[in-house]
Amino acid sequence: MVLVVSIGAVALLLLSLGGTAVVDTVQTGTIIGAFPFSFVILLMIATLVRRLRCRDKAVRQLEKEVNDPRHRPGDDLVDADGLPLAPEAVAAPGSGAQHTAPAVPAPPTSPTRS
Repeated sequence: MVLVVSIGAVALLLLSLGGTAVVDTVQTGTIIGAFPFSFVILLMIATLVRRLRCRDKAVRQLEKEVNDPRHRPGDDLVDADGLPLAPEAVAAPGSGAQHTAPAVPAPPTSPTRS
């Protein structure tokens, strides 16, 4: 919103000071400045199309598995963010072990001067 207002204010200021010739000059400069970026966009499109066409069957199968919303057995081994749980947090099935946080040692105390 701020960008739109600031661009409008600059255009209004230029129109009031120099007329349409100044606005045409700014417009031409903007087009010239943005022209090289169009090549970057075209390269990105070409790369996307090439990579999508070169996917093999294994990649497509992996995409199906990753995007499958159903529960999988391996889902129990990750936290809510999808990061693997620590080995001590994962209990072996049937072991009766409970999920407990590891004990945190007390911070060392510094010696006092007398």
